[in-house]
This record gives sequence, C-alpha cells and structure tokens, in this order.
Amino acid sequence: LIIEVVAVRVLSPYYGNTADAYNQGRYDADHEYVWYIASQRAGRLINQSAEFFDEGILLFRDGNYDKAAVKWIGAADTNQGNGPARLHAGHAMFALGRYVEGVAMLARAFELSPTLRYKTYDIRDEYGDQSDFDLHLANLRARVAQRPNDAAAMTMLLLISAGRTAP
Repeated sequence: LIIEVVAVRVLSPYYGNTADAYNQGRYDADHEYVWYIASQRAGRLINQSAEFFDEGILLFRDGNYDKAAVKWIGAADTNQGNGPARLHAGHAMFALGRYVEGVAMLARAFELSPTLRYKTYDIRDEYGDQSDFDLHLANLRARVAQRPNDAAAMTMLLLISAGRTAP
C-alpha cells in the first residue's frame, strides 16, 4: 500500500514540491495585491488631478487667477502626463504677468499633447470678465514695448494675439 502512494505522488503534478508551490502561490498573491494597491492609488491621483483641474477652471472664470494657477499646477504635478492642465496653467501665468513660467508651461503642454496644436479656441472664452483679458493683453503689450528683447513676453504675445494658444 505504501508503494502505491509513492507512485501516485510521483505521477501527479499536484504532489510536487509543496514548498515551491506555496512560494509560487504566495508570490502570485503578493504580486496581484501590489498591482491592486498601485491601481487604487493611481486612480485616486487621477481623480485628484481632475478635481484640481475643474476647481482651476471655476477659479479662473471667477477672476482668481493666482488660485487657479495653483490648482492647475497641482493637477499637472499630480498627473505628470496632463498637457491640458499645463496649458491652462500657462494661461493663468499670462493673466498674472509671469510670462517665463507661462511659456514654459505652454511648451510642456504641447510636448505632452501634440494634438493641442491642431485645436483652435479663443482664450477669452476662459475669462468670466472679458475686460480682464483686455487688461492682461494690454499689460503684455506694454511689457513687450518696454523690453522688446524679452523672448518670453514676445512668445506669449504671439501666442495670445493669434487668438489661440498653439505653437
């Protein structure tokens, strides 16, 4: 009877080295758990990025350009591949008169989302008060007139004056 049991263990794939089977099962379970946790965290980060982005839209429309910039930069930092958040952060930097940072944000937005260059839209549509846009544009034009060698201000003026933000 003992000889028959040994023969069954050798022939059956289920009676191999139990330690190896346990370790493989444990590895698979740990690996699956790590992927589950990572996907949960990624989902929360993407949701947080979307919340920051949406809050930025509302703040910008209400004329809170500095707070909108903070939200959009937060969205961009939370989701490093988020081109639209950087695009809107560049618009907020234009509104704040921070042209160097604005051009850097816009350049990165177009690197991350090259299809943005084919979209046309009017930045004035983002403003709740159109007169704010006119004031920001006048400030930018004055900056370029005072410092014609300011590459960031000139680049921003070209982008904004074209009626769209695209390279």
